[in-house]
Amino acid sequence: MKADINNFKESYLELEEALKEESEALSELSDAFDGFVNMESFQGDTAETTREYIQDIQKPIIEGLKAVITSNL
Repeated sequence: MKADINNFKESYLELEEALKEESEALSELSDAFDGFVNMESFQGDTAETTREYIQDIQKPIIEGLKAVITSNL
């Protein structure tokens, strides 16, 4: 069985581009979270709980996903 190296290379380049786009989207999401939790009007007990949840749970998940993606580029 013969492998078509050009087809493989094209598929790899498409995957690489898709992974870069996903990494950029995750960065944008992380920035949006930062903007949200740092709003001056975001105050009170619920705001503090939400802020902690985003910082302690969501941000590490995003960073972990970005690390997995960039390690495969």
